Amino acid sequence: MSSYQSLAEFVGDRADRQQVRWRQVMGQCDESKRKLVQLRQYADRYRTQMRHRLSDGMDATATMGFLRFIGQIEAVIAKQESEVARLEQAGLQQWQHLVEARREKRMYEILRDKETAEKLAADLRRGQAQIDELMGRIVKLL
Repeated sequence: MSSYQSLAEFVGDRADRQQVRWRQVMGQCDESKRKLVQLRQYADRYRTQMRHRLSDGMDATATMGFLRFIGQIEAVIAKQESEVARLEQAGLQQWQHLVEARREKRMYEILRDKETAEKLAADLRRGQAQIDELMGRIVKLL
């Protein structure tokens, strides 16, 4: 096995690990986005519920309770938005690492293939030289 083959396999394994990491980060990001959507829906439902109760004559204490609770949900939404942004950035970085590892693997595969082609060409030249030598001997014998 050539050294380029070993390098290609080593870098290929690294690329596989990078892909697993990228998929994990993207899975976390998707889950965080789903949470964010759900939190926004909760906040909208409580706002709607509060509007209906206000139109029905809700007292000030209950209104303040609704506003505090909606404020808490919005605080969690803000944290979740920053988490989504962080995970998206981490996903981009993992993707770049994956692309780099795949590019490096391909480079070693090309070098390995070039080395193999050069060896085959050298073997072919040796074989052709042997055939030429044998043909020369046959001609001399005739």
